Amino acid sequence: MGAAILLPLKTKLIGERTMSKTFGLITAVALLAMPCSASASEFSAAEIAKLPQEKVAAVKRDCASTWQDDFRMRLYCEDKQFKAMQQLIDRGSIKPTGDRL
Repeated sequence: MGAAILLPLKTKLIGERTMSKTFGLITAVALLAMPCSASASEFSAAEIAKLPQEKVAAVKRDCASTWQDDFRMRLYCEDKQFKAMQQLIDRGSIKPTGDRL
């Protein structure tokens, strides 16, 4: 919120060039602060083996279909889905066998 207030003040005082540099810096800092797991898998093969295998297969098919040749995004997609699946199991929304409650 502070940056939103300071940015217009700098722009009025110094001009558009400062706004562009400030926006670039804010964007770079925001991107660096974002968690990114596309470079390394969050789930080991042993952890994936504990999940409902019919749902694991469905996730792999969906991610492969969506991200055909972008393997980093496929890995990211699978990891996000596996994490959500594990959270649903932990919450009790689905059984580890894959059956709904």
